[in-house]
Amino acid sequence: MDYKEEQDDELEALKAIYTDEEFKELSSLPWSFEVTVTSEMDGQTVYCVINFTLPEKYPEVVPTVVFVSHSSLSDNQLNILQDLVEKQADENIGMPMIYTLTSEVQCKLQEFLESMKEEEIKRIKDEEERILKAEEAKYKG
Repeated sequence: MDYKEEQDDELEALKAIYTDEEFKELSSLPWSFEVTVTSEMDGQTVYCVINFTLPEKYPEVVPTVVFVSHSSLSDNQLNILQDLVEKQADENIGMPMIYTLTSEVQCKLQEFLESMKEEEIKRIKDEEERILKAEEAKYKG
């Protein structure tokens, strides 16, 4: 297997998929690059920047993956993302996997946004209920 050729082909595909803002090449020996993964819902956006470094024998060996920055993600959410990427990388050994990994991260970011939205709706309802009870108590008293 020609690892270098396979890596070069995958990098070309990633450059075609992602915009210049989303994909930033850092070095070519070994290949190192950052991908910004973003998810949006109802005007709210979350993102993370992931640094990938491809070992010489990638894709037969998993890449080094580091989450270098993010917006409003908790430590728990970052741990979930890291575990997800490690699991997916192990499952995809032998195949180009960067797009698969970033897609999984994007899906999980979407889940985080949906969860945050649900929590916000619940918080608003709870606050409205608290205010209503306080008003009712005023009139009863």
